[in-house]
Amino acid sequence: MTRISQIENVNGQIAPISLETLAELKAVGYRISGHCKNHYCGASRTLDLDALIERLGPEYVVINETRIPRNFLCQNPACEHHQKGIRGGGLILQPPT
Repeated sequence: MTRISQIENVNGQIAPISLETLAELKAVGYRISGHCKNHYCGASRTLDLDALIERLGPEYVVINETRIPRNFLCQNPACEHHQKGIRGGGLILQPPT
């Protein structure tokens, strides 16, 4: 696993880094958004990284992760999935701006 303490310059170019865990994403300022899987809804919200780290651990790998989106519950009261308590969604990793 690549650590993100610094980005090294290789032959005058910035080398790619690997961000996989919750702690790595937090360290560089990424945010994680969860979005509803209902195609007619489109609701999303930024997830609390500190709460996720507390619950799942700092080394929890987010890439190709299914546990968080599988348990995502839409909070849009107008959404059919919210009204019926249907869980499921997707994750979006948002780089720092």
